[in-house]
Amino acid sequence: MQWEKEEKSGIISKICLLLVISGDKITIKRKGGLIIKKCVANLFLFGGLFILLAVVLPCTHVRAADKPEYWIVDKTWDSITISVTFTLDSEYNMVSLSSPYDLSESSDSDIMFSKGTYRYTFKNLKNPGSLYFITIYYGDNQFFKFSTRTVGIPQGKHVRIDLDFAKYIKNNISYDNLVRWIDHLDAAYDSYFNLVGAKPQNGDTTSFLMHFQNIMAISINL
Repeated sequence: MQWEKEEKSGIISKICLLLVISGDKITIKRKGGLIIKKCVANLFLFGGLFILLAVVLPCTHVRAADKPEYWIVDKTWDSITISVTFTLDSEYNMVSLSSPYDLSESSDSDIMFSKGTYRYTFKNLKNPGSLYFITIYYGDNQFFKFSTRTVGIPQGKHVRIDLDFAKYIKNNISYDNLVRWIDHLDAAYDSYFNLVGAKPQNGDTTSFLMHFQNIMAISINL
């Protein structure tokens, strides 16, 4: 004799089938299918059913495919420019920057309510070559974070700049001009060595320091 069962669909049919198999007594009806007369389900079975329902029901608001894409467009010694593509309309679409070393250095972009690609520049950063954290918010107040660094103050082969960035460098010389100036100093150092056959300070790196308030001195001992 073959078993006949009524056609069921969805989760309910699966649950009933599980109950029938694990029950204490079942009755087979030749034409009407399976009829449960008495079924005592154990605790483990119900636990398994709850797990099954939890797996079937959706449990996330944003899919992995909805995570924004980003890339660093440009970095200088006092700015970071980022481009972000938001895939969902959301009141949380924004970007923020923070410093692990300076709590005063924090900045938030405007909220980009509509999906699309946006570019934002964090300006007037205080610490060249410093680590910064950038957080991208999206979806239902979800977010992820990554780190990056600003461009550091250039250093030469023989010359090192040890000046306060905000006070003596930022508003007085561009990055490219500072690189060119240091290259010229390195060339002068090499020319001196070729001329006299000896290196200043036994070849130690020459540092540019600040002495006596606003007087700049070069720490070279000839």
